[in-house]
Amino acid sequence: MRIFFVAFFFVFVLGCSSSTSVSPSTTVDPRLVESEPIVDYGVSTAEIRIGSSIFLGEESESTVLQDGFKAYLDAINSQGGMAGRSYEVRWLDTTGDALTHLQNIRELGAEDDAGVAMVVLLEDHSFSLIAEPALIRSQMSGVTMATEEQWSDPQSNIQNVTATCATEKEFVEAFNASNISSEDKNKFLLGWTQAKFVDAVFLAAAKKGDLTRPALAAMAAAYDQSALCKS
Repeated sequence: MRIFFVAFFFVFVLGCSSSTSVSPSTTVDPRLVESEPIVDYGVSTAEIRIGSSIFLGEESESTVLQDGFKAYLDAINSQGGMAGRSYEVRWLDTTGDALTHLQNIRELGAEDDAGVAMVVLLEDHSFSLIAEPALIRSQMSGVTMATEEQWSDPQSNIQNVTATCATEKEFVEAFNASNISSEDKNKFLLGWTQAKFVDAVFLAAAKKGDLTRPALAAMAAAYDQSALCKS
């Protein structure tokens, strides 16, 4: 099972509110502020908007995933953000309904000031498949990590990638600074690793001077995920 599902477009919605003061290993390249990249929907001179459509109800198990995701992006923002821009995350509630999820994706993919540059799919893989047509129409790709049930899948290298991330000083500090129980460490790690992947894609695209939706989608598809974390 593949760790990340990449269609042809990128959408990302998340709210960064963690107070973790960690310095991730993926840092902003100072050269990026010397020349402005090409941008389209979801990227302004001050921020990069990403979005996610997930279940936010009381019985949701996504909270810890969100915490890990936000912890990483908050740390990047505290360092000055990406290419001089801060990450802003928008979470939309699926209410556990596939139709609502599809409507959320369409909203995130809007070609106006409300649209996002990338969509992150943190939950059910089947919901990722539902989102694909809408993502394609918005010239974006959806990025997702394996669900918890896929951790034991021998065909997936998610354990290898995340296990390496788990040993990084930055992750250890972030997890220790959180109030997450040890039983939920893997969920926090999944969120952290996915945010790190997203940030790496934006950094690589910014270095090429292009932060448009199609460029981000192509970069995500080509990115070597096995090199995401330091060995």
